[in-house]
Amino acid sequence: MSEAFFDYGSDDEAGQMPSVPAPPSISFTQAHTPTTVLLVCVGPFASEWARGTFGLASWPAIGTISFEKKSADIVAGPHAVVVTCPLAIPDADANAAVAEIFKSVSPAQVLVLCEKSASEYITAHEEPLPALRWIATPGFPAAAPCPPISIPNSVSGLAAAALLYNQRIAVPAAIAMCVRPGAPTMRHVGPED
Repeated sequence: MSEAFFDYGSDDEAGQMPSVPAPPSISFTQAHTPTTVLLVCVGPFASEWARGTFGLASWPAIGTISFEKKSADIVAGPHAVVVTCPLAIPDADANAAVAEIFKSVSPAQVLVLCEKSASEYITAHEEPLPALRWIATPGFPAAAPCPPISIPNSVSGLAAAALLYNQRIAVPAAIAMCVRPGAPTMRHVGPED
């Protein structure tokens, strides 16, 4: 079986293909929220870290993001709006989700926290885990707190859509990627020892 083979399921008895999930739904209880920082947490690890670190349970909810019968709150604090999205939003829907968020939130800067399994991260040398990696748009006010995301690694989905959207509207943005345990080791590429 080829790795490029995809099983889309079989037709049901009526000859119809199984339904495709609806795109994410984002709703806000406030019409417009100006803020200093928009923090977008993509993935379960990043979302749980933000909830625990910032005590988001006590922040008032200003909206909800829903996808495939799961949902997460969008909360607002004194100087930040936080979107925790432990849901895996497909690349095809990520741009629309980001545009919908920016209809109601006007940040001065954006920080995206995302995660990648160690087995998916390619590096030239072994590193202790978890490891933090960084990429930012020009004009992001903070200095890089860690090494950059190394080539050929990539960011996709909601994290990439948020960074690209902010580049287009000239809002400084950065992605902090946590390379987390979850597989035995990082994929090491480099000269043979």
